[in-house]
Amino acid sequence: MRNIIAKPSTIITVSIGNSLIYRGTFFMRFVAVLLSLSAQLFFWKAAFVGRTEIANHTLEGLFGYLILANMSYELSQPHNVMVSDHIQDGSLNHFLLLPYGFLDIMFWKLVGERMAFSLASLLPLVICLFLFWEKISPEFIISPIGVILFIIYTLGGVILHFLMDFNIGLLSFWFQKSDFLFVLKEIAVRILAGLWFPFSLLPSAVQSVFEWLPFQFLGFVPARACLTPSAMQWTTPFILMLWIALLYGLYLWIWNIGIKRYEAFGG
Repeated sequence: MRNIIAKPSTIITVSIGNSLIYRGTFFMRFVAVLLSLSAQLFFWKAAFVGRTEIANHTLEGLFGYLILANMSYELSQPHNVMVSDHIQDGSLNHFLLLPYGFLDIMFWKLVGERMAFSLASLLPLVICLFLFWEKISPEFIISPIGVILFIIYTLGGVILHFLMDFNIGLLSFWFQKSDFLFVLKEIAVRILAGLWFPFSLLPSAVQSVFEWLPFQFLGFVPARACLTPSAMQWTTPFILMLWIALLYGLYLWIWNIGIKRYEAFGG
């Protein structure tokens, strides 16, 4: 039991230490998140000119939703999985010799990295929340059950996002460069995770499709669960668990095939 806890905690501690070395990255992440939120605010302020609501959403309520959705996304985003790099440069050899699975090491490394960078990612969101609290507070009613659901679905989003990036990285067993796949994934996530607008602004037919996609758990579902927990469907947690199981099964399939064709010299 002690070893089960000691190994992840060691990996997390080392990952936090390594992440804190790059202080410049903290600043750049802070600026990037702040600029992104500012751009969204100016866009929606322009969209609300001459009207008080859009699809039953006020500007204040919509911006409160965007803060929570982006907060969940920033916590779940795997910046440094680098699976493809380990395969391409042969450093995967070192991980294969360790008495711990490659996926397990990368996951707990991600947890440490997310813990270290959460300050830089969440600080601009907290600042925006503080600056606009007087305006959004009437629309921003959060219950204890909403906070609990936000945490649960955000943790599910961490696992989902990690498995997505990990599986894309494993394609480097066949492709020399898989960077374009990460770009496509990022574009899809930005649109389908509800980071720019809630799905309730879309036609009902489109909403019904989006409700079955895994991307919703990276922003839309945690934010909606936090603001309106009573509106959550009972099928949502089962959809989350189904996608985690499918992506994990996909990892096992790709890994078992890809590792057989892996060759590295020198490492």
